[in-house]
Amino acid sequence: MPFTILFLLLLILCFKVYYSVLGYGREELEQLGYFIGAVPRTGYYLVSAGRMIDAMFKP
Repeated sequence: MPFTILFLLLLILCFKVYYSVLGYGREELEQLGYFIGAVPRTGYYLVSAGRMIDAMFKP
C-alpha cells in the first residue's frame, strides 16, 4: 500500500511538471494527438490483457 501512494504522488508530480512547468498539453492539437495515440494502444491492451495474464501463469 505505501508503494501505491508513493507512485500516485510521483505520477501527480510528473503531470504537474509536464503541464505547469514545461507547458505541454495545453494546445488542442496536442490533446488530440495524444488521444489518437492512446486509444488504439488502450484498445489493444484491453483485448489482449486476458492472454497476457494467462501467459504469466503458464510454466
